Amino acid sequence: MVVIGHGGEQVAATLAAGVRTVVQERQGGTGHALRTALEAHPVTGTVLVVPGDAPLLTGATLADVVATQQASGAAATVLTTTMTDPTGYGRVVRDADGGIAAIVEERDADEATRAICEVAVSVYAFDAELLGAMLGKLSADNAQGEEYLTDVVGLLRAAGLAVGAVRVADPVEVLGVNDRVQLAAAQRALRDRLVRAAMLAGDLATVAEVAIREGSAGLARFALVPLQPIGPMLAQTASAELISLDRQIEAQRARILLAQALRVPDLIPGFTLTHRAEPEFTWGWRAGAAVTLPLFTTHRAAVLVEQTTLDQLTAQRQAALVRIQGEVTAASQRAQAQRDLFVRYRDQIIPQAQQVEQLAQDAYQLGQTGIGPLLLALQATRDVRLRSLDAIDQFQTALADLERAIGAPLP
Repeated sequence: MVVIGHGGEQVAATLAAGVRTVVQERQGGTGHALRTALEAHPVTGTVLVVPGDAPLLTGATLADVVATQQASGAAATVLTTTMTDPTGYGRVVRDADGGIAAIVEERDADEATRAICEVAVSVYAFDAELLGAMLGKLSADNAQGEEYLTDVVGLLRAAGLAVGAVRVADPVEVLGVNDRVQLAAAQRALRDRLVRAAMLAGDLATVAEVAIREGSAGLARFALVPLQPIGPMLAQTASAELISLDRQIEAQRARILLAQALRVPDLIPGFTLTHRAEPEFTWGWRAGAAVTLPLFTTHRAAVLVEQTTLDQLTAQRQAALVRIQGEVTAASQRAQAQRDLFVRYRDQIIPQAQQVEQLAQDAYQLGQTGIGPLLLALQATRDVRLRSLDAIDQFQTALADLERAIGAPLP
């Protein structure tokens, strides 16, 4: 059963036939998501909860969590790991006996709790009956205003129930993917896992297949993006910095309109004496009153101040746009260069190395050469394949840099 929400149709389209989905209409947190699923489709026995953004999790690890839960008879079993940089993960707080006392989300953690390096990775095995009872007690009174599934652990312990743990030695296996940079890192980790297994088995053909398959998949996606002028265009519409400046500019224009509406005529009374000589008739002084009417002077200074601020924001946006377009152009060029390099490996260098290797094998089998030239050819082919993997790494990194410069995923 898969809980889907924002972009749910796209997620559902990738699922295998027969997989049941539940729509979380309101994004109310992980606890709310699980409660929504169980209310739609009640279950019994052991409930295994797995996040949708941890692609490197292995079946063996999940089986270990379930087996530990069922063997221990605990109310829940939590999968944890230790990270040198636990930023973003819920910290595992243990009691004096070493048991799990609570899981505290980073936003709600104090400094001492944030210093803990053991983290929960959103994988749990629960007793279904106890889980259902605790989900109904969850509160959204926290920094994110959501129902945390992690709070179920604290509720179980408060009820005097046991919570066990399985710790993963390699934190890479449980890394989450929340952006293109993390996705590229996960792809590299998966590729390294496959390549390592193939190389330990002496299967160089699989090494080459992994390199070509992953690189070609990246090229297929990247080939859909005409770098110029789509990159700068995306940057203009997706850059968080530009969007923020646009909002400030619109608000400033509204303030100018308000200041202009507040301008009123000023009536300034005054008294003047005029001296006038009229020699043909008489001579003397004439007194009178005059009123001066300088139009729209009240709040005029305020209008000028607001207009100056608008001019500054407009100039700031233009400078930011020029800088972002430059960054996007540079990142596009790097991505293009890395794409061209991998294409060269795929279409020219690797096939040529394979031909040389095949010739060396044929010559050795025919007795024309000894084992030395064959080993050199095999080593050369292996080196070429490894360099092609480095080219893929650089290509994926360049893609991530391009998307970071644009401020949005590529189409």
